[in-house]
Amino acid sequence: MKPRLEFEQLVAANRILAHEQVVDAFGHVSLRHPDHRHHYVLSRSRAPELVELDDLMEFELDGRTLNGQGRTPYGERFIHGAVMEARPEINAVVHNHAYDVLPFGLTDTPLKPLIHTASVIGEHIPLWDIRDNFGNATDMLVRNMEQGRDLTVALEDNTCLLMRGHGAVIAGKTLKEAVVTSIYLMINAKIQTVAMAMGNPVYLSAGEIKNMTNVQFSPLAMDRMWEAFCLRAGVKPVGIPSFVNAFTQITVFASIEPMKLETTTHTNHSEIPIIDIGPFLNGAPQAAEETADRLRWVQEEIGFYYLINHGISANLIQNALEQVKLFHNLPIEKKLDLKVDDKSTGYVPIRSTVYVSSNVNKNTKKDLNANFRIVRERTIDHPSITAGRRFTGPNKWPDPSILPDFRDVMLEYYNAMETLGHSLLPLYAIALNLSPDYFDDLFTDPTWLTRNVHYPPEKPEDNQFGISPHTDHGFITLIPISEVPGLEVKSQDSGWISAKYVKHALIVNSGEFMTKWTNGRFIATPHRVLAPPQDRYISAFFYNPNWNVISEPLPSCVGSDNPPKFQATKFLDHLCNYVDRNYTKSSGGQMADNAFS
Repeated sequence: MKPRLEFEQLVAANRILAHEQVVDAFGHVSLRHPDHRHHYVLSRSRAPELVELDDLMEFELDGRTLNGQGRTPYGERFIHGAVMEARPEINAVVHNHAYDVLPFGLTDTPLKPLIHTASVIGEHIPLWDIRDNFGNATDMLVRNMEQGRDLTVALEDNTCLLMRGHGAVIAGKTLKEAVVTSIYLMINAKIQTVAMAMGNPVYLSAGEIKNMTNVQFSPLAMDRMWEAFCLRAGVKPVGIPSFVNAFTQITVFASIEPMKLETTTHTNHSEIPIIDIGPFLNGAPQAAEETADRLRWVQEEIGFYYLINHGISANLIQNALEQVKLFHNLPIEKKLDLKVDDKSTGYVPIRSTVYVSSNVNKNTKKDLNANFRIVRERTIDHPSITAGRRFTGPNKWPDPSILPDFRDVMLEYYNAMETLGHSLLPLYAIALNLSPDYFDDLFTDPTWLTRNVHYPPEKPEDNQFGISPHTDHGFITLIPISEVPGLEVKSQDSGWISAKYVKHALIVNSGEFMTKWTNGRFIATPHRVLAPPQDRYISAFFYNPNWNVISEPLPSCVGSDNPPKFQATKFLDHLCNYVDRNYTKSSGGQMADNAFS
């Protein structure tokens, strides 16, 4: 496998689990492929303490090898694929035979969280017995997807599962979570055995489990544990702020040059405010509440903000924008080969949009921008693709003989943006007086899309723009701020605000679906892009929930004195209606091509 942060962490995870004696010569840990949701990465059949980067193999979820190269895979890889197939929110799986855990799979004594650090194992740990559906003559190994899927039925939505006479399976939303949970499952088993011998143990309550799990899985706690486990295992810590890895796309927050900008107060409506997310991502005390408080004011009063110390490297952003430039510099016939189709992905030529949905301007001239729309990368057998849902793929990619790095660079950039979008969800939840994990199940397969845009320096006609005044469609939009001016934001009380360049910042705003979902509480602010003085390239990332999420008002945004203000719609229906109104038919919408000509 090519070196990258996630794969370096997977190697470290193998070494950690071996050193902590969670696995011995057997056992394994996998990672859902960062770029291909229906693939996962797992070592070849090798003792975990010996695993190296070159041992990693890529698999389809059904266990088929994609880069075997003569290497022998683990026989029980079907555990990993089956869990990830059944649980789209799971991105890492551990299978182990930890000796202290095994007795709980051999008796009727339940394994339950007893100490605060082991809250992460969950309130209930089911037991799966291969004999129940496959008889008493198996070798007790999970040898195929039928057995793997049967195991996931027993796992349900729990974090851990015991296998009778065999071991355990641990499912994590992240690799670090899976590793930490595996370690504390073993520790809890050891302590529970001792406690039961001494008397009647007092187990954690459901409330204690939930709240302590949030603490254990906070960025600060996770980095603290990961660093310690790495150093104990003799491997370099990768993927935490205190260390820099040559292949990481994450910027070390402590090394970021301090911003020389004054922070906008809670009363200034004439400037786009700044939110520093670094302390929250680093797990600083009270950072979540303080950042969410500022976010709440921004979203209720301004609708736009600069996001700094967000963790995406400037080099990655620059590389992505360079690829966008290279694409738009291709001959027009090459771009038209990738023109948008009925699946709503592909190239959208210049003068293809008029935002008739605008509530701040009667737009009458076609916009002076071309864009290349790319959506979340999904495999061809993904349910949304087989169902023919728009805005879910498949993507159209430039010929690699023409743009050899385009796909890899852009997917790396989009993966980083999706990760950032997901990390913002707890802040939005807290800002809306919801539990931090409220949005987690609503963004398991986010319907994000991107507009990779070229604004040429063409002279506009009257009432013509690079992009006409409009509000965005979705949940939130994240855009690396451009040094070339043009973006203007409608102030609530003082006309249009020019978006100034803030080094290394992203500019973030909420869209119409957010306004519907929050019953008007979080605003979608109109904005426009003036025709620029020189070529302007941007890559806008629209982070949205799952396609079937309905915009019924959130619990904290509706009541007897605040009834619903908008008609509830599924997100995908909302998105399709938005695009159909504002895009011409030849460019994926329903507006007549000769309208406003």
